[in-house]
Amino acid sequence: MTTQEKALDTLKKKAGKDKVAAPAKVTYPATLEGVAANGIKEILMSYKDVIKDVIPKHLTPERVIMIASSMAARNLQLKKCTTGSIISAVVTASSLGMDPTPQLGMVAFVPRKNKHTKQLECNFQFQYQGIVNLMFRTGLIESISAEVVREKDFFKSTKGLNPDIQHTPYDGDDYPGSIKKVYAIIRFKGGGYSMSVMNKWEVMEHKKFSDAGSSQYSPWNTTMGELWMWKKTALLQASKVSPKSVDYQQTIELDNRVIPEQAISRELGKIDYTLLETNAPMQIDEGSKVDTETGEVIETADAPKMNTDTKEPALFN
Repeated sequence: MTTQEKALDTLKKKAGKDKVAAPAKVTYPATLEGVAANGIKEILMSYKDVIKDVIPKHLTPERVIMIASSMAARNLQLKKCTTGSIISAVVTASSLGMDPTPQLGMVAFVPRKNKHTKQLECNFQFQYQGIVNLMFRTGLIESISAEVVREKDFFKSTKGLNPDIQHTPYDGDDYPGSIKKVYAIIRFKGGGYSMSVMNKWEVMEHKKFSDAGSSQYSPWNTTMGELWMWKKTALLQASKVSPKSVDYQQTIELDNRVIPEQAISRELGKIDYTLLETNAPMQIDEGSKVDTETGEVIETADAPKMNTDTKEPALFN
């Protein structure tokens, strides 16, 4: 039984019915704009019992609420997001056991503009380490590695019956050059592996699926941000042919989504994936300013740039 299923079972016993008893009725503002740090914490604390029932033992509701409150208080764009979407993102991170501390690189709460309502909403987004964490949870993975290859590195890859990768990073004192390739290797328990080697042009094709890819403030266009985005892209490519659990397959669908409050509460802490079908990933507006350390959008442009020509899942943002 998964953590979410245990939470579901626990809440069902407590509620004694098919729907979770909502927390004490709380009236909160439409957004957190103008709300002081203590006020934000108070709003999130009203959901403490809900978080407590779904959160794994290695985290505490107090810690998650403290981190989320601090993030919202410091990020003016996040405070402009609908309060309900922020609460949903916090509860979702809690139910998945993901510590939202930005430096851990697990998840991010990203402000995005809803193209229909024109309101900013808080998108739940997995970061590179969060995806790695999810893959290990399947119990099917032995090891994961992803590396970039620079111009002065020695690199050779072979496909066919005996696929192989040879990579020796440049060891000189000068700059090793720009990134030209990236690869990821996933080894399975019991033997076997999947690997992905991508040239720059292939990665740039995936970058097109990121609506902030052309923005000068996008993680794609910062030194450290670009490195992790290359790795995330290669890892997701390699994972396409790696063994997966149903939990992983469903959970990864949460990446880059606005999680409706009802998708969590009415199913007692378990995400209702049917509701995500009508809540397609929000798009980052062209010109959005992204925090280079956390990946959070801290300044959003007015005109949205939509990708309407592809149905490719937004896994490469």
